[in-house]
Amino acid sequence: MASGIQILSSPCSIIQRNLDAKQKFMENLKLTQKVPTNVLILNPYETFKLYFDKNQKQLDDLIIQYKTNNCASDTDTKAFNRKKCLDLNKSIDRNSKNVASMYEKGLLVENSVEVFFADKLTIALNQDRKDFIKYGCQAEVEASRQEVVAGIGAEYSAYDKARIQAESIYERNKRVFFGAVVLIGALALIMTFTNSKSKN
Repeated sequence: MASGIQILSSPCSIIQRNLDAKQKFMENLKLTQKVPTNVLILNPYETFKLYFDKNQKQLDDLIIQYKTNNCASDTDTKAFNRKKCLDLNKSIDRNSKNVASMYEKGLLVENSVEVFFADKLTIALNQDRKDFIKYGCQAEVEASRQEVVAGIGAEYSAYDKARIQAESIYERNKRVFFGAVVLIGALALIMTFTNSKSKN
């Protein structure tokens, strides 16, 4: 998953981060089927199954905490999940382009290191795609896009309103000016006509 997710302070956002980390850890445990080498097991009789069950209980407890605290409606958690999804979306776009570019370069040169790196990057890309689906990111990304479009629409609406007001003020002033010119012209004609009548 992409890095750089902001750190939030609400209890729910902490639960969410811990839940994400524990879910990833459990996925890796299921894949490897062995205790990670960097884990110190104090009980020499602890089997993989006991270790797995202990971690599964921790995951279950986190899920219960998440539901008990109603974290799905917490604003910090929503912001955390939105950012997580947007970061995943960027990572998928970037890695897709990089993989395509590396494979293209690798095909030009036989046994290229580019193909090796493209294969490694494809693994990360596939994991990001799985996470994107698992976290329901399609809805988050679409909602974010709609908010951006709505913001742009509101901004242009404000510009358009200001432009229309400026144009209407200009049109009003133009009408007042022409009305004044016509009025002055009419008064000048009346005065000229009155002066010529009085001389006769």
